[in-house]
Amino acid sequence: MSESIIETVLWLNPYDKSSELCRLVETSGGFALLGAGLASADGVPVRVDYRVDADSQWRTLGINIQMESSTETRELSLIHDRSGGWLLGGRPQEHLEGCADVDFRLTPSTNTLPIRRLAPAVGESVTIRAAWIGFPELQVVVSEQAYERRSQNEFRFRSGEFEADLAVDDSGLVLRYGDAFWRAIAHGSRTIDDDG
Repeated sequence: MSESIIETVLWLNPYDKSSELCRLVETSGGFALLGAGLASADGVPVRVDYRVDADSQWRTLGINIQMESSTETRELSLIHDRSGGWLLGGRPQEHLEGCADVDFRLTPSTNTLPIRRLAPAVGESVTIRAAWIGFPELQVVVSEQAYERRSQNEFRFRSGEFEADLAVDDSGLVLRYGDAFWRAIAHGSRTIDDDG
């Protein structure tokens, strides 16, 4: 089965003036998030491409990030080893044990993974440990996070002192992230048949 697009969204983040085109696709083994973002890092224009793979139960398998600017290129490959551990550039990362998801600071797409994987009922709150990836440094740290489902398509996200209300579509992709952050400015779906 070739990859087929489930949803496409274009985000604008007024807080840091970044933008991103993201596609949620179905793969032969599950799902993937494919993103291309434009941002500024210390006043330097940056393009970031990433791919997050998940299995059919929305369990994160790994993330690959390529970041390019006029001054440098950075890459990150963080892979789940399927036994609870993570490999960063092929090296075990003991401090990430117990993390079930990844959370890339530059995009709201990674919120889709725990929302779909855990699918809390309305009124229910779930907590996770995520491997949080910063931007532009691409450092990886542990982040304790909570998702409280407030209605069918609304969640309250908390991490430390930070909290934001998320509005999502039926696929779990963020349409609105708090009052100051990401907004979907274009959103749509299309189906690719087996021939095309």
